[in-house]
Amino acid sequence: MNKNSFSPLLVEHMDQEFELHPLGAVYWSDSNALLLADTHFGKASHFQKNGIALPTQPLFQELENLQFLIDYYPCEKVYILGDLFHSDINEEWAIIEAFFNSQSIDIILILGNHDKIPSFYLERTDLKVYDQLRVNNILLRHHPLSSKAVENHICGHIHPAVSMRGYGRQRLKLPCFFLPTHQLMLPSFGLLTGTHTIKPKAGESVYVIADDSVIKV
Repeated sequence: MNKNSFSPLLVEHMDQEFELHPLGAVYWSDSNALLLADTHFGKASHFQKNGIALPTQPLFQELENLQFLIDYYPCEKVYILGDLFHSDINEEWAIIEAFFNSQSIDIILILGNHDKIPSFYLERTDLKVYDQLRVNNILLRHHPLSSKAVENHICGHIHPAVSMRGYGRQRLKLPCFFLPTHQLMLPSFGLLTGTHTIKPKAGESVYVIADDSVIKV
């Protein structure tokens, strides 16, 4: 994928401006921040340890993608909305630690259900860690609130995707940004994560990632 050909999409939602990027992250201009979720770093080594062969190359691609976004946007902070690391500490952590320590901007981790890393490892990276955090009157968290909640929030966890019909009987499953009235749900940033097919209701916006573009469906 040629990063010079990316076509992010600017949307207004919850009285804020967000730029949805095809790499699965969001630039929040009102807060001058980059948002991403569900990186699941370390997943390849976790599965290899358990006898399932997966390439470790995705980790380097994920970090390259993240560095590209940090350089591309004039962000002052990066918010990772949970599931930073997939499992217990493994050999991939040293690579991730070196990457974070090379950054000059604040990186904030909102803890997710997979974040079981001992706190002293996180402290070595200068990551700021929260269970949830309110920014510009929007709650940043890993899990979505109840569908009946009316509090504006940004989250991850679900790895949203939609199933689309192609030519003939072909069906295509694409990751997406999901925007109900009071919520912005991010797709998973990690390359080895699965997806969960959502079924939007009337009035709920969906923006799919199709190659190097973000498209409203």
